[in-house]
Amino acid sequence: MPTLEASRLRLRWMTAEDLGGLFAVWGDAETMRFMADPPLADLDAARDFLESIRQGFEDHSLYQWGIELRSAEVGAPTDTPGPIVGTVTLAGIDWTHRRAEIGFALERGQWRRGLMRESVGGVLDYAFEVLGLHRIEADVDPRNVASIGLLRSLGFTWEGRLRQRYFAPGEIQDADWFGLLAPEWKGLRRTMRGTITGP
Repeated sequence: MPTLEASRLRLRWMTAEDLGGLFAVWGDAETMRFMADPPLADLDAARDFLESIRQGFEDHSLYQWGIELRSAEVGAPTDTPGPIVGTVTLAGIDWTHRRAEIGFALERGQWRRGLMRESVGGVLDYAFEVLGLHRIEADVDPRNVASIGLLRSLGFTWEGRLRQRYFAPGEIQDADWFGLLAPEWKGLRRTMRGTITGP
């Protein structure tokens, strides 16, 4: 899977060395608050999750990148790999109809730094320009104001609400559906700066 580069981060393939970072994100109850799945229980669950990512990539149905902070962001020597602090995913890739669903999660300590906008923007570039997809969809809990704001800032259009779509731990969740088309992204992309450039 290609690595996507940016000024503050890179999106890359995850290995067993990233299990701790993956668990820190997907095992945190606050980060997973609006997800349909419960937080990962332990490192063994993170290992199973990582294996499912590998299998999805082999099946050509899923691309899931780890978000690695560049060395300067964590005060490490420039040749030291940075930690995984989140993920961005293209899931349910439908090559016939040229569409996929995007998802993202970020470690709580990295919120409100603009890292996810940079990360998701880079994946959208890759999805439309390299993979040749025409439509990207996003499925968001209506209470997740931050994620909805991010999607709107990247040009996504609200397309409706699916009532009581998920039986999440302890509650039933609605889902707001958003969509972005390749021509819409290309038009917006010309006005944007500071997003990931190229695979």
